[in-house]
Amino acid sequence: MLSTVEKMLLQKHVTAKKREYAAFMGGAVLPQMGLTPLSVEELLRNPAWATVMYDPRTDRYELQVFDHIHDPSVAISSDYLLFHEFTHALDISLYGARDVNKYNALRGYLEYHAAQVEMMSLVGASKVTDPVEFSMLDTITDIEGAKSVLEYVEHGIAVVTTAMAKPGFKSDIARVFHAVGALYNHLGRLSICQMAATDFDQYVTDLTAACPGAELFGPATWHLIVNVFSGIMAESAIQPSGQLYFGALVQLFERYGIQP
Repeated sequence: MLSTVEKMLLQKHVTAKKREYAAFMGGAVLPQMGLTPLSVEELLRNPAWATVMYDPRTDRYELQVFDHIHDPSVAISSDYLLFHEFTHALDISLYGARDVNKYNALRGYLEYHAAQVEMMSLVGASKVTDPVEFSMLDTITDIEGAKSVLEYVEHGIAVVTTAMAKPGFKSDIARVFHAVGALYNHLGRLSICQMAATDFDQYVTDLTAACPGAELFGPATWHLIVNVFSGIMAESAIQPSGQLYFGALVQLFERYGIQP
């Protein structure tokens, strides 16, 4: 259990990162969020260092965050994780607040856009709208340490591939839902690489072949998803993208015989 001083340090860290995020996003205003520290034991049960939980019935946002995320000896670099979750909160407040149906349909865009912001933070942009240029072999730093952009993107694909290979995957709604979200994360990261990596063309074929999106959704549906979730999405495209996301998810659940 955290001491009072430890709670204050965590709160101070999160508050500072909210200010940095607002500047990074060009003055964006985040909704009010509660803060729930997560212990090591809780992190072992659900290995998400930070998560924004939202209840559209009460319009309440809660940031669940590992209680030592601010400790550089534990998390080498974690700003990108918080920026990812803050983007969820911001997008919900703009496009899905107080509406269960809009919020549920928004989830594909939530993961796609948050991964774009995350990637821009990782490659060193000072603002999300700043033009950047990098190589897929350039080094970035995540919570585990240094790795190339390519390795980071490949890891995102491997998370889905590993999940799909586990016994019982098709009958476990939580695992399927997580894999779907991870694929939209992958498309968000990939979109930044496609727009800004000088050598992206050298790796796109292998990255496309490694991605299990067509296996999960079916080739035709995945082709539609890839075409819609591409580049910087205009506000006018967010609602239609939600219809595609929700329809593809329903089809997937029906194919697997899952009852939501």
